Amino acid sequence: MPELHQARMKFKSKRCEERMLLLHPVLIMIFSDLFWFARMRYNKDIIVTDTVSTASEDAALGRVSDSHQRGLCLDWSVRNFETHEVLDLVNYINNKPEYQRYKYLSNSGVKRIAYFHDNGNGPHVHMGINKKLQNNIIDVNNL
Repeated sequence: MPELHQARMKFKSKRCEERMLLLHPVLIMIFSDLFWFARMRYNKDIIVTDTVSTASEDAALGRVSDSHQRGLCLDWSVRNFETHEVLDLVNYINNKPEYQRYKYLSNSGVKRIAYFHDNGNGPHVHMGINKKLQNNIIDVNNL
């Protein structure tokens, strides 16, 4: 069993870390479950690379949805995981019965929480929850 005192969420940037708590509480709960599962199963930490964003940040990344602006999505790096480990983590979250009602509907028509892909910004896992949980865009300028 990994040493629990060493388990610590890691972030790509200070901005990302500061915005983590602006995410919807349900998404934080689901991510925490996944973080713990990755730590217990693979003794590896997940590095969060993006959380809440602004419209201009989304435009620069070519995003087609405002879900990051609403605090409904986060992204995490797959660099320190093998592909089969990433797929196991994604399947763990997507198939967990308790989380089925939180799945978002993707642009491709698939209901899910976690999605491993490379949208041109490097391979990563996108995690999100249903837009019905949050109607407002978060103003990160008033932190």
